[in-house]
Amino acid sequence: MQSSKPKLQTLESLRGIAAILVVFLHSKFYSSNDINLLRINGGIWVDFFFILSGFVMGYAYFSKVSSHSISFKKFITLRFGRLFPLNTFILLLWVPYVVVKIYAYNHGYGHIDPIERHSPLQFLSNLFLVQSLNLHAQSTWNGPAWSISTEFFTYIFYFFTVSVLYKIFPKIKMVYSMFILLALSFLAYYLLLTFNDDKFFATYNYGILRCIGGFFLGLLMYQIYLLFENKKSILKKTIIFHCIEILLTLAIIFLLYNIRESNLYIFTLILIFALTILILALQSNGVMSKILNHKLLRYLGKLSYSIYLCHALILVVASNFFQYILKVETAIDPVFNLKVLIVPYSFLLNIGFLLIVILFSHFTYKLIEEPFRNRFRTIATHY
Repeated sequence: MQSSKPKLQTLESLRGIAAILVVFLHSKFYSSNDINLLRINGGIWVDFFFILSGFVMGYAYFSKVSSHSISFKKFITLRFGRLFPLNTFILLLWVPYVVVKIYAYNHGYGHIDPIERHSPLQFLSNLFLVQSLNLHAQSTWNGPAWSISTEFFTYIFYFFTVSVLYKIFPKIKMVYSMFILLALSFLAYYLLLTFNDDKFFATYNYGILRCIGGFFLGLLMYQIYLLFENKKSILKKTIIFHCIEILLTLAIIFLLYNIRESNLYIFTLILIFALTILILALQSNGVMSKILNHKLLRYLGKLSYSIYLCHALILVVASNFFQYILKVETAIDPVFNLKVLIVPYSFLLNIGFLLIVILFSHFTYKLIEEPFRNRFRTIATHY
């Protein structure tokens, strides 16, 4: 079974907020005077997911993996049940859309053959979550799922790294463990920047390095969290930590709007993400913590995986309807070099589509994600 530790609710809420920002990033609805406050450098929120995932996986499993009290079979069954059922369901929903796109293309609609990004072979790679391992020349099928692919294999790497480390050095000091986690994170980022033309923003090609870098940085934050865990009562009484929450939030906003192509800026933001997660995990009485503990934000956190996986299909169907049926004006986004749709009141329209995504995610969570996760938890009890 998964850890019996209570959930860190502020971190759950952060997951939901990050998922929503990714939805805005992928929307193609713009207006001529659009203030794209929620789109700027939105791709970096995937790295936030990776860091948060590393922290949460450390919180849930690190002690069990390091003490060898959980088998790999049990661990991977739990992770499989968390990721695969919903990914498979959403992928199957893409099939009728792709069939319609192929039919339309064969009858003179569109300029790019849909089979280039939606072939049967690419379907299989997406089904088995290997599409991000540099198998294809571009993003395929459900594009955002590339990060789910990297996370699954990072989970495996995490299990064996921690398991082997504590088997060789069963009484390793925490400071050495922290140094190894930092070294693995740094090495992953170094390889990413060295061998990938997209640098920090690799996806289907070297995205696994991006995930490992963020994930092990999150694990490092969890190790630091353990150092302060028994002193959290002090943090709750210290006004400085309330101020730190606000300062970190302001720093994130500033860096989001000032990042250009500077690796230093991006890496600074990634480090601030990590520190923010650590501070919010340590104490829950700060200004930002109280906001994040609101039940609506907690529920969005619960739906975050569904929101992340289903939003691309909903947005692409909507954008095709507006482009080919309603014949709205198109333009090229100079930042992403992608075709976008110019519509009045685009922000309100995007809010409307976000609500549709959330509603759809509510049902996928209730009907697919939660039931299958519980089934696999039951299966895992036998290992």
